[in-house]
Amino acid sequence: MKRLNPAAARQGQGELLELDFYITGLSRNLLKGSDLELVTAISDHEEFHVAAFTGAIKTLGGTPITRPKFNHPANSWLSRDGMLKNASTLEELGVSASGFSVSRNGDTSLSVELAVGRRRFPK
Repeated sequence: MKRLNPAAARQGQGELLELDFYITGLSRNLLKGSDLELVTAISDHEEFHVAAFTGAIKTLGGTPITRPKFNHPANSWLSRDGMLKNASTLEELGVSASGFSVSRNGDTSLSVELAVGRRRFPK
């Protein structure tokens, strides 16, 4: 079997972490309207990323890891604001680890430019 670049393997684990965060967060029903639409779209993107990494590992003859159990911060889903704040931090960390740039737009939002589109989180 060909070996997956360690950085790519870590990125795949990061995608699992993000997907787990969004699946759990969305199940709490804290979001409505445009917040719900945004986070649902991001969750869908994370699901696609996980599927892409899983497919690549299988194509290389490997066995993808099973989804681990993650311990997110206790305040991750106590409120709408808490969820959005943690989502913003999670995305900022994930994006910077991927080598993409993150730019702050004023004091009210965080924008992340990615190949998958524009993500905006209220602050």
